[in-house]
Amino acid sequence: MNRPEFDTWLDRYCTLFPETSAWISRIPDNTRGPMLDAWAELLSEVEYRDAAAATDRMFAGDDPQYPPLGILFGDREKTPSHVRRLALMSRNSRLARESEDNEKRRTAGDRRLYGTSRYKHSMGELFRFLMVQKDEVGWTEAVRRMREMADKLPDRGERGYRPADGYGELFGG
Repeated sequence: MNRPEFDTWLDRYCTLFPETSAWISRIPDNTRGPMLDAWAELLSEVEYRDAAAATDRMFAGDDPQYPPLGILFGDREKTPSHVRRLALMSRNSRLARESEDNEKRRTAGDRRLYGTSRYKHSMGELFRFLMVQKDEVGWTEAVRRMREMADKLPDRGERGYRPADGYGELFGG
């Protein structure tokens, strides 16, 4: 998180936890700035969205290590450490979900490519073929060759299925 993001996060945090805002305002000017700089530096290794998710979790009372609203948080100077811990947990959880989603998309692509597609070649393969061919032989011939490639049926034992329909509706006549 960069400094402008930190400032945005701190404004929101102080809005949700006004007692922290009052606490910060009571700190002498000569120590408030360096303290907030240290907070920003500590939180610089987490993304804003993860810090915001951590703050939301704290505000909702979903974190057992943070006291419920209405109870003063005695170690306010440890706020960024607490947010950082939750933000890293949030990031790890988000990355695990993204990895799982990517794996699902990859395996879905594999299924399309290796067995559940009705065509021998994927659309990606056909378009890559088209892009290479267009430079060599021109668009008209490249499209004709791509259609020819698309119409090839899988050989016996080869993955893929017989096309149920042509590519005419996609590429015209």
